[in-house]
Amino acid sequence: MKTKMNKINLYLFLLVILFSVMTSCMTTTKIANYKITPIENENMDSTIVIRPNTGRVDGFCFTVENLSSEPIYIDWDKSFLLVNGVSHRCIHAGIRFMEKSAPQAQTPIGPYSTLSDCLFPVDNIYMNDVYQGWMQKPLQSNEGRYSIAILQNGKESNLQGNFTMTEEETKVPMHNMSSTNASATALLYVASALLLISAIILLL
Repeated sequence: MKTKMNKINLYLFLLVILFSVMTSCMTTTKIANYKITPIENENMDSTIVIRPNTGRVDGFCFTVENLSSEPIYIDWDKSFLLVNGVSHRCIHAGIRFMEKSAPQAQTPIGPYSTLSDCLFPVDNIYMNDVYQGWMQKPLQSNEGRYSIAILQNGKESNLQGNFTMTEEETKVPMHNMSSTNASATALLYVASALLLISAIILLL
């Protein structure tokens, strides 16, 4: 009986450790809420609409809606952000940081469809020699201007406007952060799994 109680106590102790490890895998990060003021463009079809998205403080996140019966295309290499009077070439979500200088393929948006994406200034993407991984700096200002190049029926125009950003903090799993944090989190998960397996074996 005493041996069984000792095993139960050990099991509870390991569960506490497991809970502590899993809790430590959460981290606080900042998210951005955007407000935009579109600039009227006589060359832009009124069937193309842009809305801000909640996103990250290191870029500008948005949704483009195509209300027309024809496909449109975003030309990323001609799109940019203007922050503190400086024009920044950008990549969009899904582009690997190591390919930040490479040409980007245009993205189609079908008729009556939407696309959600973000623009990230390439100047803010750098290799961290300490962590041996790519990292991003936040935007240098909470306000700026966006210009998103659109191709429609072979004609080019630009969705342009001003944006302001407010920040708020939220807790997210570390694996949603940088690749360096993701590696550390993976090790914590493995250690937690081993603890749980050990506890189960001890109770058998």
